[in-house]
Amino acid sequence: MSWWLRSQDRRRLAVFAEETEAILRAVAPRAGERLLDVGGGTGALAERFGGGFGEVVVLEPNERKRRHGAAARPAVKFVGGNAERIPFPDGHFDCVTAVVSFHHFEDQGAALKEIRRVLRAGGRMIIFEFAKTQGPGRFLKFLLLHHGRARPALVDPQGLQGHARRAGFQRSSAIDVGSGYLLTALA
Repeated sequence: MSWWLRSQDRRRLAVFAEETEAILRAVAPRAGERLLDVGGGTGALAERFGGGFGEVVVLEPNERKRRHGAAARPAVKFVGGNAERIPFPDGHFDCVTAVVSFHHFEDQGAALKEIRRVLRAGGRMIIFEFAKTQGPGRFLKFLLLHHGRARPALVDPQGLQGHARRAGFQRSSAIDVGSGYLLTALA
């Protein structure tokens, strides 16, 4: 199955080229800082926009994706877990990303509170999510089953900004990028 995951990695990097460049600009890597990518799969995107960080960690519940990622990307650390219970201490990371993974989170409010908890004061959160009305988001919206759910929980930019505010984030902004939008906020 690793051929399939390698193929998916190449496809993601090609399909999300515009989005990845926007994420890279928002992430603004700095030497010595720590990056956490929540729901980062095999780490292909985190490896791309995580260059320049002192440490890059991918939190991924799927063991097969973690194994593949660890074999393909030895500079990235892979940890099992989910967004609602991040296995790191308070203030551990300088930057947290979630790239097309937010709609998978079981409890999005709890996930944002956990992301806020593991960010240092002034740390950056960057979320890229599909728009409900175009491309993959439009398709996902109508799926009957998506990872065991009746519907994927796609959130519009204003809704996500409201969730972020309630979780304690400040100065959030959202911009349209490619097939979705990019939300940035400060802890």
